[in-house]
Amino acid sequence: MLSTQRRFPRLCFLVLCLALSLGALACGDDPTDQVPDADYFNPTPGNPDGNGNSGGYGYGGDGGSQGIPPDATVHLCYRDADCASWQICDLASSPQACIPAPGRCASDEDCDTAQGEKCDADRYCAMDACEGVECSNGGVCSTEGNQAVCNCPHGYVANGTNCESAPPLISADHWCGVQWAGQWQDKGFGATLQYEKDQGPPETDIYGQIWIDGVTDSASACLDGHRMQLGVTSRNVTYPIIAGHFDWLDMDCNGDRENNDEFKGSFPTDIEGTFSWILRFSPNDGVDWIYCDASPGIITSATMTVGTASVGEGGGGGDGPIITPTGSWLGLSMKHPTNGSSQTGAYEFTVEYKLTDDPTQTLPNAKITRNGVVFNFVEAFLGQTGGIFTKDSVIIDFTQMDQGRITIKESGLPLGKYTWLFRLEGYKALYVPIWVEPQRFTWEDGLLYQVMTDRFANGDTSNDAKVNTENPLNDWMGGDHKGLTQKMREGFFDELSVNTIWISSPIIGTDGYGLGVEGGNAQKYAAYHAYWPIATGWTDTNQQMFIDAGIATPIEPHFGSEDDLREFIQLAHSKGIRVLVDFVANHVFGISNPLEASGSQSPLWPLYKNQGWFNVDPIKYCGDYTDGVMNYDHTYWTFRCWFNAYLADFDFDGSQDALNLVLDHAIWLAQEFDVDGFRLDAVKHMSMKFTTGIRARIKEELETTGLTFFTVGETFDGNEANLAKWIGDDKLTGQFSFAFYYKILNPLLGNNGSYGDMGNGIAYLDTYFRNLYGQAIMPNFMGNHDVERALRLAGGNHDRLRRAQTIVMTSPEMPLIYQGDDFGMDGGKDPDNRRMMKFENLTNDEQTTFSHLKKLAKARKDNKAFRYGRRTNCATQPDVWVYKMERDGDTAVVGINRSGSDWTGSCANASGTLKDVISGATSTTGQFTVPRGGSAVYVRNAQ
Repeated sequence: MLSTQRRFPRLCFLVLCLALSLGALACGDDPTDQVPDADYFNPTPGNPDGNGNSGGYGYGGDGGSQGIPPDATVHLCYRDADCASWQICDLASSPQACIPAPGRCASDEDCDTAQGEKCDADRYCAMDACEGVECSNGGVCSTEGNQAVCNCPHGYVANGTNCESAPPLISADHWCGVQWAGQWQDKGFGATLQYEKDQGPPETDIYGQIWIDGVTDSASACLDGHRMQLGVTSRNVTYPIIAGHFDWLDMDCNGDRENNDEFKGSFPTDIEGTFSWILRFSPNDGVDWIYCDASPGIITSATMTVGTASVGEGGGGGDGPIITPTGSWLGLSMKHPTNGSSQTGAYEFTVEYKLTDDPTQTLPNAKITRNGVVFNFVEAFLGQTGGIFTKDSVIIDFTQMDQGRITIKESGLPLGKYTWLFRLEGYKALYVPIWVEPQRFTWEDGLLYQVMTDRFANGDTSNDAKVNTENPLNDWMGGDHKGLTQKMREGFFDELSVNTIWISSPIIGTDGYGLGVEGGNAQKYAAYHAYWPIATGWTDTNQQMFIDAGIATPIEPHFGSEDDLREFIQLAHSKGIRVLVDFVANHVFGISNPLEASGSQSPLWPLYKNQGWFNVDPIKYCGDYTDGVMNYDHTYWTFRCWFNAYLADFDFDGSQDALNLVLDHAIWLAQEFDVDGFRLDAVKHMSMKFTTGIRARIKEELETTGLTFFTVGETFDGNEANLAKWIGDDKLTGQFSFAFYYKILNPLLGNNGSYGDMGNGIAYLDTYFRNLYGQAIMPNFMGNHDVERALRLAGGNHDRLRRAQTIVMTSPEMPLIYQGDDFGMDGGKDPDNRRMMKFENLTNDEQTTFSHLKKLAKARKDNKAFRYGRRTNCATQPDVWVYKMERDGDTAVVGINRSGSDWTGSCANASGTLKDVISGATSTTGQFTVPRGGSAVYVRNAQ
């Protein structure tokens, strides 16, 4: 029976588990990828991320003119991404600290107050638009976007500079506010939440509830249009509430609580400091808001209870974080180094364990590997002297074993990656990765080289079995992991300054064939591209079902053995190179129509096709188009369609068991072979449950030492807002920037359209994604395995290709070079764009193009202005684009020119001696020349 009485929040209640939010991987042969989804999402105008957020991560200013705690505006940083969206990391200061970016401000003191400037809510110095504005009825004026905005008391709405009385959104006897937050359950309201930076405590969530008589007491919770947001600020909170002083983060509906509707959100922990927070609720989809405090109650006066939170760094007495995951058998305390990177050639960590499920087990009984090689802990335990064991460079301290602690340390190590993996049956594994490197690597430093393993280099002809597809381009060509190792030993990747490699999925695929899907394509294709897996789900504890199905190894035999893969990855690590692998989660090879495919298939399909694991009844195909129009509801079927009749599509929304199995497999693969990141294909075709699920598991199980495990997705869409939907602290690290690709496609490669317009569009992208998610890495590219070759699109013109190389390699974000685009390989649509790589007999044009890229790659490696600098346009003409890149004293001037005449001009504040790494020309007068039809890249201290 529904009650009409007012329902106050309960201080104790059962916290329900949130369903993991949706995610993304997919097939590289996605038939819908050729039809970008420009309207896949539709954010509201002026709100790029479509969720009501301000887009910043400064927590409402993270400083400002109203009395801000000092540690809210100055904190240690390593790079710009560690700072608020309006700040940069001042590497010249000691300690390095976040300071306002050029043109931005932390308070009025950063502005020319003598000229009437003030620091507005968006952190810009601007003339005080509130000068002379008196908002009526107790309203308070604030400057937001250089405009005067009236913030009105409860019960009033703004109309110009007046606050006018308005009917209340909800009546006075209703309420909204905080129900429960973080660690408050035993401390009462008003307690300060404590978090570690980038981690938070085991429970980071804040719960809010709303009660409206006759509305929220219906059986269905969270009606359409009902929204609640968490507002975070480092400013003093005043009444009336000034909305522009907060960063507003959407909360998720958490269900019906008797007569109340409940929402749930996580407190952000990406910036250190002391913060205040409140909630706000809208019954009309964000058109109007009421503000709620932590008492709980509607904020109607200056008497209010504001939530507070403190976000700090490190913890636990060591130099790094202590990680004790709930339900795990192991905890980890990093003593040295922090953030998983050592510049001293030494590290030390303590494993903390409590095996309550089986007290007879001890840590030495675990299977323990160091860099993939089994380390005999039983031998170490038996061979200890005085509680200490030493073997080669490894020292193990067993003296605190009776307290559940074992300490491991090494020193005097050469450069490379050192990874420990602890496995014990029935318990969650512990993965401890540490890099020894001269300078700490960040993903902005990456130069990513894409390899299609089967099409790169053949190092072992004994595994070259073919399927006999009739067309040789559709069949296996012999590339393998030994071939990759061979080319790495020869120095191929060093020559290009490559420090990040993306390889094909190493997981075994079908030994048969499938028919093509585009345009009635009846050709047979082999699984050379590695997007038709049959061992998805394989882990160290779940391998028997695959062995019973005749799958003896999880690694593709055409690529070699497990040891071959480990050898390649460990050699890459010894050279400081990170390795990304494709991870295919959208589907497995499971034949629903034997007329379209033949060969081995995943055992998951016959075992679970009637258990709700796959999207069936009916099966819809992603390529079901007529005249370019999809023949079904795009919004609904995008996550549920099959690429074709032999790729069984997972239903992660319908089966948590299927999702868990795929996530377990992903973590196992990363830990077992020590990869550094995943490339997630066709993100748009999977439920967000996968995306948020894999990110959560990665944070807990792969980022144990503070190293970022890179997750980059593919959403074949040139709309930046659509790409942005999949990135965030709980989603992907980044996505391949098809927005960048489509901006350079016609002007650079097709030679149509204005360079100036292109330049302005690319400059806009420089900050777009970082403004939405401060840690975003969005790789830029001019070609990959799913589009026609860059040289083909350039009409075979190497000058166009080199100009495109110049822009890709000198832009911020990580550049991607697809194998063959380094020298200008030709090729049309799939599979012609996947010809076997060549390393010899290059033509003169190809040699010149390869040399051009080498010069650009070295310049990028030597100049941080290209890796994480800021771009300023100097000339944006129809046939000429010249810009300046700057970062911490590094200055570079870049130009491309397709006209028939040399361009000569200047860039403001780019004086001094700069040398063109392409031609060798030197500028000492502030004048720069870009040759006709070519490129120029002027840098300081060029070698």
